[in-house]
Amino acid sequence: MATIKGSHSFRKFLTLATGFISGLSLSSSYLAAASEVAVAQQLSPNLLRNASFEQGLQYWDGPARATGLHSCESGQAQGGKCYAWFEDPSGESIFQDIQGDFSGKYRASVFVKGGPGTLVVWRWCRGRDAAADHVDFGASPGWKRVTVVTNPQGCEKLKFEVYLKGSRNSVDNAGLYSTF
Repeated sequence: MATIKGSHSFRKFLTLATGFISGLSLSSSYLAAASEVAVAQQLSPNLLRNASFEQGLQYWDGPARATGLHSCESGQAQGGKCYAWFEDPSGESIFQDIQGDFSGKYRASVFVKGGPGTLVVWRWCRGRDAAADHVDFGASPGWKRVTVVTNPQGCEKLKFEVYLKGSRNSVDNAGLYSTF
């Protein structure tokens, strides 16, 4: 424990100042936690089924599904206990179609590891041609989150699709949420 030298009033001031600074620190932590809760409350439930691949590739479609594997190696998953991995998908994809009456903005995200690829959210809207929002991602030896925001106002169908271009791609903890 450090000894504070100086007059009694200086020591009292330093103690009050230290308490005030500590109080600010706690307030900042509180505000950060409160803003995270506010953001979490603004998101809908995940519209994707089996988003963390706990049930293998159930509910996922696409050409890469045929070569996809389900792994539950201890400590290796990004979401729950399991993830999906693809040895050599050669530009193939996995996807889920979501039907609904969409309004507002939606955030799509997925954790990826391994080779490069693309996250795409396709939109089918009344009276318009199909359109998409996408983001390319590079190769990564560790898990990284890839996110794209889309505005499917007036659309009746969305497709959440992950194109896998490299070898030994891993995918986990996918999500499609309305941001209200």
